[in-house]
Amino acid sequence: MFVEDLALLFADFGVPASITVNGVTQTATVLFNKGDANIFADMQSSTDYNIIYPAASLLGIKHGMPIVVDGVQYTVREATAINDGALHRATLKL
Repeated sequence: MFVEDLALLFADFGVPASITVNGVTQTATVLFNKGDANIFADMQSSTDYNIIYPAASLLGIKHGMPIVVDGVQYTVREATAINDGALHRATLKL
């Protein structure tokens, strides 16, 4: 039987992220994806930034909130649960 250990995954591949909610700064290790994509037959390039993080971290993250990921500030576009809710995904914009 394979037992998932999310802590190992985030420790090996994660980057630091932080948000401030109601004056309290929260930090977490997140998986950061800078998925570059060429669209419209390679006529335009699009970058869809997103992070994946444990549900128990970054509590209160929501649309429009500033977030610093690996030293760069982004703005949260949307935050949603993934599958069973153990992990969440937030899409970001520069």
